[in-house]
Amino acid sequence: MKWLGYILLAMATAVSADAAATDYFLSPAGSDDNAGTVGSPFATLRPVQSRVKPGDTVYFRGGTYRPVTEQSMGEMRDIYSCLFILDKDGEEGAPITYRPYGDEHPVFDMTGFRPEGKRVSVFYVTGSWLHIKGLEVTGTQVTVSDGSRTQSECFTNRGGSHNIYEGLRMHHGMAIGWYLTKGSDNLVLNCDAWCNYDPGNGGGNVDGFGCHPGRGDTGNVIRGCRAWWNSDDGFDLINAKEPVRIENCRAFYNGYLPESFGKGADGNGFKAGGYGMKQNSRVPDSIPSHVVAGCVAYRNRASGFYSNHHPGGLIFLNNISCRNRYNYNMLNRKSREEAVDVDGYGHHLEGNLSYSPREADCVNVDAGASVLKDNRFEAREITDAEAALLSSWPEALMSERAEDGSLPAITH
Repeated sequence: MKWLGYILLAMATAVSADAAATDYFLSPAGSDDNAGTVGSPFATLRPVQSRVKPGDTVYFRGGTYRPVTEQSMGEMRDIYSCLFILDKDGEEGAPITYRPYGDEHPVFDMTGFRPEGKRVSVFYVTGSWLHIKGLEVTGTQVTVSDGSRTQSECFTNRGGSHNIYEGLRMHHGMAIGWYLTKGSDNLVLNCDAWCNYDPGNGGGNVDGFGCHPGRGDTGNVIRGCRAWWNSDDGFDLINAKEPVRIENCRAFYNGYLPESFGKGADGNGFKAGGYGMKQNSRVPDSIPSHVVAGCVAYRNRASGFYSNHHPGGLIFLNNISCRNRYNYNMLNRKSREEAVDVDGYGHHLEGNLSYSPREADCVNVDAGASVLKDNRFEAREITDAEAALLSSWPEALMSERAEDGSLPAITH
């Protein structure tokens, strides 16, 4: 009978927890003086964040939100002005969820949010066990003229762990799409970042996705995401102190101005490491080995897959690289102490395909000091049939996702 008592108590606790979960609602036509219900929604997250708890859901009604600078929830790290600060924690099995209501489509148009002398972070996340899903951000601004500070971000993870960012759309702004510097075990799933360009720095600060975890911030994964027409790189892991995994992602047309192919900045599809070339600049004692697997890089301005002077080995598995300047560029830094470029060492390249590069299939790799297995690097002229197949790629790469958020099919 004692066990029966324990079971009944557990069931009662679970029912109580479910009953206690609260739904909150926001709408472009809402007011923070409202009750936050579906029929009386809030306008911003300010009243929500003072109340939200594990298991709660925050619903965004459809329509276009047009925030202004005065709606900022506050400043962070003395350089960010944040539209929303997500600082409350969910729990394992009871995350706090931020998502659209039903099949409605909320869009945050940030063109009127222009804080003077600050970076912009639309969603600044320090909380853990959050699920942020299905939101669209466009027009994020850069108002700082100092080239070293002209970085804004649509979604910023600065300490939160065990978060899921799913089905986000970040485009036609001056900001990085998704960006992490601190936090573990975060998953970025089926998100898109496109047509982002920072005019204040020649485009050099705006990647589609940037993942730069600090020491101890492990287990971060980017999966099923796309980055295109971003002025710098598609995916950037520079200065990461712990391993990151990028899988089943696509990067194309990065480093170009949208639709004109005018010159942007670096323009790599997947910049998978590195710490710059200053003596001991940000280089950790233990060099992480990132994994890039099952990804596609197509017609980026520079390299499709790039080791970026990494002072150690990286892992590239079953990727496809096509029509980039260099499809694979394994350039390494000689060591942590010596900032000298050398052919890449310690890399593991297996099952990768290089096809129709603009200049070379795979460059700057020391084959004797790396593992090269079952790759197909074919420096040859393509056939008419192959050219016809490749002509279908641009439309296919940018086409709509499936209903479940998965990537559209491409023929190869």
